[in-house]
Amino acid sequence: MAPAAVVAPYAASHGGGPVAVGVLLAAWAAGAGVSMTLITTRVPESERRMRLLSPLAVLAAAPLILCVFNPGLPVTALLWAVSGAGSGYQLAADVAFVSAVPNSRRGQAFGLVSTGLLAGQGAALLAAGALAEAADPALVVAGFGAAGTAAALALAARSRSVWAPAPTES
Repeated sequence: MAPAAVVAPYAASHGGGPVAVGVLLAAWAAGAGVSMTLITTRVPESERRMRLLSPLAVLAAAPLILCVFNPGLPVTALLWAVSGAGSGYQLAADVAFVSAVPNSRRGQAFGLVSTGLLAGQGAALLAAGALAEAADPALVVAGFGAAGTAAALALAARSRSVWAPAPTES
């Protein structure tokens, strides 16, 4: 969410205006759209999607770290498109969530998760915007990319134990 929060000052710092803002936002959305389309059409089995969850979660954040080098707008658009492609991890996460929640609680659980997700995204937007008041927007994006990558890697390590098959009794 950090890039969306600072897209206008980021584009302006590179001499871009409203069109550059639109291109950067569209780049992320295009990457997400392509990724989610490919995942749903080319990776139909939920087990295979689950194997993609961690790598895609890392991919959603890691390219943003390269914004620390303050690349021009075309390179930034490419980085943000790759980040958007990584957001396809959400499909696997949704499958895992549905699998873990009993049918009788699924509606309530989705409501709570949606609320938490929106609150978290809002907090990220506020934090990124506030940080961009004091720091270069490229550093803000890179910092959030680093934090997201670290979180995705930590969760990937944890998920190996959570999603590992249960031992069978002999």
